[in-house]
Amino acid sequence: MARGKGRQDDRWSVWAAFAERNGGTPERDRKDRVKSVRFEHAGWPIVVDTYTVSTGQSSVTYTRARASYRAQTPFRCKVWKEGFFSRIGKKLGMQDLTVGHPVLDRDFVVQSDNPGPARALLAGSRVGELLLRDPKLHYGVGKRKRSKEDPEDAPDAEVTVRIAQVVKDGKRLDTMLALCRESLDSLLRSGTALPAADRHLP
Repeated sequence: MARGKGRQDDRWSVWAAFAERNGGTPERDRKDRVKSVRFEHAGWPIVVDTYTVSTGQSSVTYTRARASYRAQTPFRCKVWKEGFFSRIGKKLGMQDLTVGHPVLDRDFVVQSDNPGPARALLAGSRVGELLLRDPKLHYGVGKRKRSKEDPEDAPDAEVTVRIAQVVKDGKRLDTMLALCRESLDSLLRSGTALPAADRHLP
């Protein structure tokens, strides 16, 4: 029991150090443990947290980083490391966009409804290189679910980086955050994301 508790406590210390190192605002639970960290980049919010998906028979906890923004133009993009089923899917005609990044084009699956911004995002910025640091990450850009309480100018799109585990590695957390920051910069440069000046962050 004691060893298991030590491993769990390590998660909290890693997340607290991650928040301090990157200038984030930690959100703590009732036991004063860091359960999520909030950042701001280019005026837009980034949140790193965990969530659990249950199938009834079992459950999986994911670590995710989400960068929310307001879209100038609709844009969807997904990137993940190619595996056995992806290779079969390609042979059966599954979409796999070529973006002009040799390693991504060879080893990853890229799907997007707008090739221009996708290529600018993955080959024209640091996003592609950051994805290569941690091939187990799943990366996506798309619509953000909005609540009834959101103001009219609330973000309607988001970048999501996730992995199916509770991350206890500070370098991996840094990479997830860097992916969100670099993505926002690229989306703003391409005109896909709107500037966040003079607006209220949720």
